[in-house]
Amino acid sequence: MQNNPLKTIKQITRRAIVRTLPKDMSDFIFSMKHRTTWRKDNHSHLEYQEQYLGREPVILELKKLMNDIHCDSPKILEFGCSGANVLRLIKKHIPHHTYCGVDLNENAIDFARKQFPNDTFYVCDDIGLPKLIPQLGRQDVFLALGVFYYINSPKVQEILINAAQIADYVVILDELSCFNLPSGKNEGLFFHSFSAMCRKAGLEIVVEPVFSNGPRKTEGYFIARSSARAASANVSD
Repeated sequence: MQNNPLKTIKQITRRAIVRTLPKDMSDFIFSMKHRTTWRKDNHSHLEYQEQYLGREPVILELKKLMNDIHCDSPKILEFGCSGANVLRLIKKHIPHHTYCGVDLNENAIDFARKQFPNDTFYVCDDIGLPKLIPQLGRQDVFLALGVFYYINSPKVQEILINAAQIADYVVILDELSCFNLPSGKNEGLFFHSFSAMCRKAGLEIVVEPVFSNGPRKTEGYFIARSSARAASANVSD
């Protein structure tokens, strides 16, 4: 299988930037690049892309979890909802729910609002999310599917801390090659040490990483529970 020359050049350029610049600076550059790219994107939200079908196992896992804890109508907050493609899967498998979607792309949110006028959507990026989250009230589930590898680790850590404070469960699909490592890395995309970061945020892993069968073998999902929710469950037991 031949390599894509343009993709190879981009990879070499990204690695050169990461190796040459101080970590804080390279993190800032790539965070800004990804934020700008997704904010200006005007087409990817318009199609129910094949990649979203690959997220169906995540929603099925969430459905099982909600059934196990007898949560019949979960409140779900999705960060990075795009045009609400994942909401289609939620409506298919968890028909009784309250949904709130957040994305930095105004075009995507406008599209989502037209498709799902009875659901709630906000335009917000990773910088504004920690300020928005407390305004949304208690949630059963915080979803972030295919989002965090565009955001640097300190900001992801902040988001996880906030998510743990308002949601009982946090569901993440992402690049997991650094999941059990003491720290993540920046390769133009950000690979996070989720196990350590969840502990710091007060989150307990309850569904260990389930890896993809697709081309990105190190991508997968996991589910964490807030420590407060775990303590409450232990008391009730």
